[in-house]
Amino acid sequence: MKNRYNKYVLKKLNQVWMEYKAKTGSTQVQMANAMGIKQSAFSQYLRGSEQGGIPLNSNFITKFAALTQVSLTEFGLTSGIEQQRPEAFSMELKYTLSGTILTDKYCPVQSIVPKRNCYAVLVDMEGFILHKGSLIIVDPDDNIREHDGVICKTSDGPIKVGQIINAEDGWKIISPVWGNVLSFKADDEQIVNRIIGNYYPEGSGKVYKLKT
Repeated sequence: MKNRYNKYVLKKLNQVWMEYKAKTGSTQVQMANAMGIKQSAFSQYLRGSEQGGIPLNSNFITKFAALTQVSLTEFGLTSGIEQQRPEAFSMELKYTLSGTILTDKYCPVQSIVPKRNCYAVLVDMEGFILHKGSLIIVDPDDNIREHDGVICKTSDGPIKVGQIINAEDGWKIISPVWGNVLSFKADDEQIVNRIIGNYYPEGSGKVYKLKT
């Protein structure tokens, strides 16, 4: 059966990949994990069927376009696959938990959020409740209600993560830090956004096996 996607599409995919890799520092392993495939399969898709690789298909192209934030029309495609909800995309890395300046601004992730304008906070230090390398997923447009998990960012301070409560003296954010619980006021001079989830990249440690 003849592959419906021509050499132009394959060439464009490789061009976009090289540009995206240079821009974000992403690796084939990261891309493959976000797309739910193995790195070897990702590489074979880019190689193309005529060079012994895997023939392109709608599923791969849709996820690849979503991750690299490129419209399918740039690949010369106008079919209905562009209307499918992407299962992976490129998440903006906006902050780090420690306040360190980011060098990479995007991270390919599996789709776990409802909107593209959500962003992530990178956990870049040990000792936090989440493993180093994890992402805290934040929706800047979602309503915030009492007891929601939130991130708080001031103009000159590091990110604070905690739960927002309505106390007698106003709104406060309760934040567990290094075994202690800190409390501070939430005000209009701060960026306070709602946490909607966490993303855990694939670990590199030993695989856990249940005892039989």
